[in-house]
Amino acid sequence: MLNNKVSIPPMAICQEIFKNDDLPTACRRIRSLKYEGIELAPFMLARDLRALPNAELQVIKETLHECDLVPVAFHWLLASPEGMSITSPDPAVRSETISFFTHLIKVAKQIGVPLLVFGSPAQRNIDPSWDPRESFERGVDFFREMAGCCGDAGMHIAFEHLGTAVTNFGATFEDAMEIIHQVSHPAFGLHLDMKAMHADPKTPARQIHEGKDYLLHVHANDPNLLGPGMGDAEIRPVLEALIDIEYQGWISVETFREDIPPLEIAAESMRNLQDVFKSIMDVRNRD
Repeated sequence: MLNNKVSIPPMAICQEIFKNDDLPTACRRIRSLKYEGIELAPFMLARDLRALPNAELQVIKETLHECDLVPVAFHWLLASPEGMSITSPDPAVRSETISFFTHLIKVAKQIGVPLLVFGSPAQRNIDPSWDPRESFERGVDFFREMAGCCGDAGMHIAFEHLGTAVTNFGATFEDAMEIIHQVSHPAFGLHLDMKAMHADPKTPARQIHEGKDYLLHVHANDPNLLGPGMGDAEIRPVLEALIDIEYQGWISVETFREDIPPLEIAAESMRNLQDVFKSIMDVRNRD
């Protein structure tokens, strides 16, 4: 019989899929499709969160509450304003990045966001003119400092490996685990993205099993940049592995294409995830 502790993880979806909608409209549409959570993109709330008044933050929080949506995470953390970097040797750039990220933590706490998903490839890439080892160490030091701030706020950072075609800092699963071990802070863990997992030398299932003690969050999508099950990549082995490790976090749909309407992407992604989860549970309950 299926372990009683195992349940289907709750489903969320990323805000920028509905980038042409204001937040209240996006939230209503997301909730109508039975998603329980929303993953917010700071650049969609303001070009620079430091300029966002507290009154507007309260409106965001009330909007989410009225739509019965959980703000599961922030992602695309350093996309705006321009010019930030966690690996740059420039002290002014580093100071600005820390200033913004520290404020981001405060905003997240005020809205009720418990997790910061760190992707932001352009803001972590190591320029060829920089010393690679020193740049890597600057990145680790940044995460160690910010993990401390997150820990004090009762929050977490989840580091996302993005693939060698996207970044040269923490590109693979093994790279991500090395960074997590070097940071060595309980508020700093692992994020896994289905698209990136399929580009890694290790299979998605193996990444999930090897990273299970650090896994905080999962993005569901396909290498074709659409939703889970909307391309050639199989999602069943990924979902089976998540059930195997008794994953308790969120699964958040993240897509990147605009040639299909967002409601269609969101609806098909939810349907595909639910259908595969149900199939897995039915098989296991019969065993």
